[in-house]
Amino acid sequence: AMGMYGGMGGGDMGRGKGCGGQAGRGGGPGSDANIDELLRKCSSTQDMWGIIEKHGQSFGKQHVVLALYQLGLSRHYERNTTQAPLIAALLERLVLFRATDFSAEEATRVLWALAILKDVGNRSTAHRFAMELGQQACERIHEYSPAQMASLMNSLSRLVETPDEDELVGKITTKFSDYALGNGTMPRFPPEELKTWTDFLQAVSSGSSVPRNDPGPGGAGQSRHGGGAPGGRALPR
Repeated sequence: AMGMYGGMGGGDMGRGKGCGGQAGRGGGPGSDANIDELLRKCSSTQDMWGIIEKHGQSFGKQHVVLALYQLGLSRHYERNTTQAPLIAALLERLVLFRATDFSAEEATRVLWALAILKDVGNRSTAHRFAMELGQQACERIHEYSPAQMASLMNSLSRLVETPDEDELVGKITTKFSDYALGNGTMPRFPPEELKTWTDFLQAVSSGSSVPRNDPGPGGAGQSRHGGGAPGGRALPR
């Protein structure tokens, strides 16, 4: 399948180095800005195929994040299960990068997409990378907003397979709660932002069902408990 994507995820690249190095920084056809624009305008799986075939060898980290996110939305809206080779190629590219290099927003989006697409592609590789992102979140609690953390935790909890991974979810939940709520002092976020996190905690503690396949940012079905796709803003409350 890799040959179909112009060498996407090629073996000559070191982990996290050289990825996207062929993409120019200007505004030409193969530039980062142009690829970003193409991915954002992509409205179907067929469109994504074309972009990957033409520009896949130039994908940097931000392009893989955006493409996986778009495919997650496509899986939700189109209920499409014919994307396996495409998703597998993106996952192979994804794991070339270091989990330490992903921002809070990028990690949130990637985990949301992996939770939606978890039955496709190299499952073990994607799962391992998801847990690496979870470990990074645990170590970098202060980089996350309540909305981002609620979404990330909802996604991560759906990917858990072992007691150790379940323990990681619990550890992150406790650490972020202590951080966000001030650990007995002044909270670190305004009430309207904290409500996203406390609503999520209440849903978990009560055993309420958190929607698993909510649409993307602004979608009518988006969960106020963090189940919806991360969109870089607070979830509807």
